[in-house]
Amino acid sequence: MEKIGGFSKQVQSTIKTLRHYDRLGLLVPDYIDLYTNYRHYRQQKAEEMRRITDLKEIGFSLHEIKIFLDGNSDKQQKMIEEKQSSLKHLAERTNWQLE
Repeated sequence: MEKIGGFSKQVQSTIKTLRHYDRLGLLVPDYIDLYTNYRHYRQQKAEEMRRITDLKEIGFSLHEIKIFLDGNSDKQQKMIEEKQSSLKHLAERTNWQLE
């Protein structure tokens, strides 16, 4: 397991962001030392962080990401389809504005 500082470098994020994600229940550490309050993460959490980052990059809010991660595959598929539709509409609107 890796402490939060090393993990933040590995996933190219900040300690502040990881603490925020922990508070939101998005990326909970695998272990928190009761004496030092240090957060520790296993390697598998890096993949979860990549998933969160990917969802943010396509326009999901942190609230939507939480719902997405807590949902089943049907719910996740529906959310992705809705986001695709929303992005297509935004692209069409932007193209119209540019013309």
